[in-house]
Amino acid sequence: MSSENNDRIEELSVFRHPMDFSCLIENANKIQEQCEDFIVKEPNRNTSYGTDLQFRFRPEGELTRGSQMSNHAFSQLCSKLGVPVRYMQKCIEDGQVDLVSDNINTWIEQYDKPLFVRTYGNRVRGVLSDRFSVLDTPEVLDIVSDTVQDKFRVKQFFMNEERFHARLIQKDMLNIDGEDLFAGMQVDTSDVGRSILIVKFMLFKQVCTNGLTISKGGGILFSQKHIGISADDFRKEFSESIRRMPEIITEVSQAVEENRKKKFSPETLNTAIEKMREKLRISEDTGEKIIDLMNEKYSRTRWGLVNATTEVAQQYTLERRLELENYAGSLLIA
Repeated sequence: MSSENNDRIEELSVFRHPMDFSCLIENANKIQEQCEDFIVKEPNRNTSYGTDLQFRFRPEGELTRGSQMSNHAFSQLCSKLGVPVRYMQKCIEDGQVDLVSDNINTWIEQYDKPLFVRTYGNRVRGVLSDRFSVLDTPEVLDIVSDTVQDKFRVKQFFMNEERFHARLIQKDMLNIDGEDLFAGMQVDTSDVGRSILIVKFMLFKQVCTNGLTISKGGGILFSQKHIGISADDFRKEFSESIRRMPEIITEVSQAVEENRKKKFSPETLNTAIEKMREKLRISEDTGEKIIDLMNEKYSRTRWGLVNATTEVAQQYTLERRLELENYAGSLLIA
């Protein structure tokens, strides 16, 4: 398991600057050029894990390759073998590499299902089942770009060899008095199984760069695991979903207006914050920060709670931020 990467995705809390689709696709293709895929048909005979933390594998008809593993790939390997990931990581941190190697190799000898190994440069980025359907970021971006054409622009994004996340917004602001809101969509995918391919409707607040996603009703525009997925299916279903955008925008705009009228008493606000703390496992300090933002910047309404939550979400890593923003969307469309 490589320590130099240290799962950069988990460290990310700030999105990169806006970029047009052509540049985004170019970046995705540059990453793709450094990637290779291999099928290892008999892992119990053709894979091993060394005390140098290198995963060695021999695809059929090829020489043995040795590579460091990303944290995600290491977790995938451990999960497939039934080895406790956290325990293995703790052993590595404590320098007990012999114990790690012995454990993994013992269970590899009993694993006979084909592995789909995905690499980036000289590093293993994913260890997957051979049932994994390849629909990688460049192709996803091509389809999204062709489908939305010039109706949306890329507002924020994150991309590396494991994960892709983008926020696309319409060029015209929604007609909601006193609000700087844009309708858009959030695209998430992973070439190594970190995320399913999912596209959700979202609202983006321009000044604060707050974003919230809608997962209820028609808010999910596309969702499928990387099993049995195809580019043609994605193109067709995504195109059909885009046609629903006007009615989703109408529903969400009405929800914003209604939530601006729903005021909290001190008691009901405390109840709402406690419910959020239990659901999202946020700290007491975070709950107080949300209340402070409602009082000082937004309003003591349900809409104020939505905005304060999405603003606080920006201080977190990508995965955690998405969790809070999705919860905010559930508050808006209850």
